[in-house]
Amino acid sequence: MQQDEDLKEKKNKKKHENKSVTKDSVSDNTEEENNIKPEKNKKLLFIIVSAVVFLCVLIGVFFLTPLADWVVGASDPDSNKRKLEATQAQAVTYLPLPELTINLKKANGGSRTLTASFDLALKNEDMRKNVNNFVPLIQDQFNGFLREMTESDLEGIVGLERVSQEMLMKINRVVAPFCVQAVLIKNFYIR
Repeated sequence: MQQDEDLKEKKNKKKHENKSVTKDSVSDNTEEENNIKPEKNKKLLFIIVSAVVFLCVLIGVFFLTPLADWVVGASDPDSNKRKLEATQAQAVTYLPLPELTINLKKANGGSRTLTASFDLALKNEDMRKNVNNFVPLIQDQFNGFLREMTESDLEGIVGLERVSQEMLMKINRVVAPFCVQAVLIKNFYIR
């Protein structure tokens, strides 16, 4: 009987050892798998993020280059007509103003005369026709502004830029709702 009990104990010990060995080996395998899974996850995440970034760059390049216009324009028969209309809309016309001769404000008692001529840059021919009706008012603005200037106010490129910018603002107030794009100085002499 005792032998039977000893045999049973030995069998139980073997079973218990087998179970512990199995648990140890399983726990070792699980640890290895856990170590491998984050590496696989990181690699997989890196591949997915790289693919998304690559696609975003590819789409951006496609839409921000002439390639997209070529692809879209090839399927649009009216694209040439629209391009021609856009080019015509961008065409600038010029309205020459009559030459002005103005006595400048006296800084030191001497008499100085300014002779100047200007062109107005306008969007298109229709705008030119409309603004042409305002030429007397524009000349009045030029006369009033330039009479208050002294010779030192008009010296150098800074003086010319100031005249051009100030007159652009004044003219646009006069010709509203029309818009003058720029005031160009053709001649500008102080005698």
